This record gives sequence, structure tokens and C-alpha cells, in this order.
Amino acid sequence: MLRAFRAELSEGSGSRVRIALNNVRAVFHRPHPRKETDKGAVKSMMQDKGYLARIEFDNEANIFHGEVINIPDVITFQGESVEKLKNAFVDSVEDYLKFCAARGEQPEEPFSGRFTVRLSPDQHSFRHSR
Repeated sequence: MLRAFRAELSEGSGSRVRIALNNVRAVFHRPHPRKETDKGAVKSMMQDKGYLARIEFDNEANIFHGEVINIPDVITFQGESVEKLKNAFVDSVEDYLKFCAARGEQPEEPFSGRFTVRLSPDQHSFRHSR
């Protein structure tokens, strides 16, 4: 189906597949045992090179799933242990960076989580006088 929409598909390292479609790049880890996580899922976070990932543990499949959440492009990964999950995360970020380089494109910069607001001196003064 992706090819019908003229998506660019290529194999990444390990069991990763790379997809580029409509200026969005994605690196997916396959196969995922199911597309949803049960109610007993444990959530946590990991960080590598500024990329922040949400982690979930699927009790039924006995596997960790991760997805980078602070860029518009998509990066997913999985592992059967914490060590394998960490390695898969680092490998997936590296694969994403190589994918962007091979396409001659800059990778998305991770969102900083900061929101800057500029105020006039009067607004700033008013805010502190309360």
C-alpha cells in the first residue's frame, strides 16, 4: 500500500524498515506482536542524543516497545530485555541519522520542551507587581 502512494521504502539495520512519504521519514522496528498494549503496560522514558522515547512493556507478549516522541518523524524499536531495548533504541536512532544522511536531508532536531514567551517591559513589570 505504501508503494501505491509512492513512498520510498528501504531496509535499515537489523529488522528495521525505513519509509519516506510526503516529507515525513520513519524508521520502524518489525515485527510487533500486536498493535496495542494491554492495561498492565508499564510506561517509562529513555533518552539518547537528545531523542526522547516513551517505553511500554507488554505483559502478554513479554516485550518492551519504544517510540521516539520529540520529533515529527517516526522512530520505533523493541527488545525482550532492558539491555536489548537500550541497544535497539541506540541502533534505531543511529539508523534514523544514517537514513537522513543517505537521503541528503537533515534529521529532525528534537524538541527542547521549552516554550519561550517575549513580553514587553510593561507586561513584565505588570506580571511581577501582582
